[in-house]
Amino acid sequence: MVVTGVNDAAVISGNDAGAVTEDLNVSAANTLDYSGKLNVADADQGQAVFDTSRIVNKTANLGSISIDADGNWHYSVDNAKVQYLGQGETRTEVFTVYSKDGTAHDITVVVTGVNDAAVISGNDAGTVTEDLNVSAANTLDYSGKLNVADADQGQAVFDTSRIVNKTANLGSISIDADGNWHYSVDNAKVQYLGQGETRTEVFTVYSKDGTAHDITVVVTGVNDAAVISGNDAGTVTEDLNVSAANTLDYSGKLNVADADQGQAVFDTARIDNKTANLGSISIDADGNWHYSVDNAKVQYLGQARPVPRCSPSTPRTAPPTTSPSSSTASTMPR
Repeated sequence: MVVTGVNDAAVISGNDAGAVTEDLNVSAANTLDYSGKLNVADADQGQAVFDTSRIVNKTANLGSISIDADGNWHYSVDNAKVQYLGQGETRTEVFTVYSKDGTAHDITVVVTGVNDAAVISGNDAGTVTEDLNVSAANTLDYSGKLNVADADQGQAVFDTSRIVNKTANLGSISIDADGNWHYSVDNAKVQYLGQGETRTEVFTVYSKDGTAHDITVVVTGVNDAAVISGNDAGTVTEDLNVSAANTLDYSGKLNVADADQGQAVFDTARIDNKTANLGSISIDADGNWHYSVDNAKVQYLGQARPVPRCSPSTPRTAPPTTSPSSSTASTMPR
């Protein structure tokens, strides 16, 4: 009697799943590796082994797998190939292995990504000057361009909605996904800056993966001329209202307005004689001024005489010459 055999399907069990993580436990060869063990049972004599030459990629795999006859399998993928994965992103790779009789079994390896910090470069500094190149909207503006490189897929862009004021800024900044940024500040808000004074405004922008980068804009001030008003004229009369110190005195008040911070005061140390004055003047920071002249110094002045009227029958004659009865000084704001 002839007994003819039929194939008994193998039964495969064991560890058929693995996991690796980008940048974690990278080998000297820059690979991510995982090993496992499958078992095969087959009633057919000599069939309880694996076919080491038959492995099929069930997905478009980046890594590869090997298996020996006893079912020891090893997965390996180049770490560089999975850098595109972002934080927590996964990639599933499936391989089909076979026992000697052709029974198929899948091995699945999940690759998990981690964040690769972006590298930001480019123009991250700008300058504007008070009252210079003012826009129609009365703003001072500056534009620049940042670049971002990120190995993680889809991360090499900027987060247009996330901008943080790192300083107490008067201006604002915007940035698009490609890194084109624009700074703008109301020119009126920086009028307080004096000549050469600067204000530094710092903004933090972020790439999509959260990598931060600072943009710094320096605002430089110019001098805003002060506007002086108030009582700038006085009179004294020889021998009238003479003080105990034998002086003739007069006081007045000037006002000063200046957009530059700390400039709306008078320089108490700087008073110029604009004429050959006999008297002197003093002024305080608030503009209160005081004139004083020694009464004895003006005794040479004679009685002021009126100028005669001219008529058609009377030729115009010059009035008698008199010496000045008052002195003039100029004051300067700080």
